[in-house]
Amino acid sequence: MATTVDTQIATDNPTSNPSDFEFTGVGGEYFKIWIVNILLTIVTLGIYSAWAKVRRKRYFYGNTWFDNSTFEYHADPINILKGRVIGFILFAAYIGIGSISPILNIVMGFLFLGALPWLVIKGLAFNARNSSYRNIRFNFNAKYGESAWVFVGLMLLTFLSFGLLTPFLLQRQSQFFIEKSLYGTSYFGFGASPGQFYRAFVGPFLFFIVLGTLEIVVLQQSGLLESNFKEITPGEMPLAPMLAGMSMAIVYLGAFVWLQKNIQNLIWSHASLATMQFQSILRARDLLWLYVSNTLLIVLTLGLFIPWAQVRTTRYRLSKLSLINDGNLDGFIQGELEKTHAAGEEIGEFFDVDLSI
Repeated sequence: MATTVDTQIATDNPTSNPSDFEFTGVGGEYFKIWIVNILLTIVTLGIYSAWAKVRRKRYFYGNTWFDNSTFEYHADPINILKGRVIGFILFAAYIGIGSISPILNIVMGFLFLGALPWLVIKGLAFNARNSSYRNIRFNFNAKYGESAWVFVGLMLLTFLSFGLLTPFLLQRQSQFFIEKSLYGTSYFGFGASPGQFYRAFVGPFLFFIVLGTLEIVVLQQSGLLESNFKEITPGEMPLAPMLAGMSMAIVYLGAFVWLQKNIQNLIWSHASLATMQFQSILRARDLLWLYVSNTLLIVLTLGLFIPWAQVRTTRYRLSKLSLINDGNLDGFIQGELEKTHAAGEEIGEFFDVDLSI
């Protein structure tokens, strides 16, 4: 059914010490940042979006606590703006060239495909190097060929397989993101196999197929699907399609939430750093309630509830995440601090702009 979470680490090792993550952000407080970001982005025709991103990330990082310390985000908005200007110029060039020659448009498409792996690496590296915890920067170190295989080669194969390779693709992408990331000088580890990702899909997939089929059969047997569509006045919504659509939406949402819970728990509960193991224990019913209640409140408030929805979701996800350590977390962090100082802290490159896509 659901992906099993390895909770034996703490009990198997008597010296292990689970450290929980906590988010202390407040919806009303974040609303002020959110509304100002939107208004200034509109007034400046999008230029302020770079500063908006930094303000948003600094708020969420600064309210994310782990072992009595918070995370920090150090990015310069100017560098983010440079990346967005470059992206806008390239997009405009693509549109302009495409209107001149369809052949050049295809050539530009292939050039973008070739640049995609590099853009992924640059975006991940920029965000990692501008994030820190206890004065130690994160990092991301990957080669072009590795990124090309995961984000071009495997994605094309997944498309050609009609989606059958999707669990394998997710496993390889998760492995790429995690194993190429560093905290100081230490790489993160990842231990989930492709088989575990396929098993994570089984329950939600069967749930969707079985319940979806049953609902169609029930609707057919009750005659709802054959209810008269003949005399429908303009603007009138037939009962049958409405009921069928709502019931299928519930089935789809249930399967989606179950799958998301499985995948997130699987990824985080198989991620590690040095001798420490992460653990995630999200529950499908909690996620379902979050999504349904957030959506209803966003609709009822015409979008104004979005900041509260983001805060609620972040708080829940972090409340279910912990790091099981060997009791020497402070020693590990002090060691990383000494190593990074000895090697010289790398906080950027010559081409230090945000090219995330």
